[in-house]
Amino acid sequence: MPMEKVKETSKTSLMRTVESWRRKERDEERKTRKERKANGPS
Repeated sequence: MPMEKVKETSKTSLMRTVESWRRKERDEERKTRKERKANGPS
């Protein structure tokens, strides 16, 4: 496997990891916001 291909693959997997991590963060944020709204203003 040529070096360029390896680099490209790792970059793609890294981007995918960041994407899933970002999505998780967003879901967590949404959940927290929803809970805060359900509990009313503190």
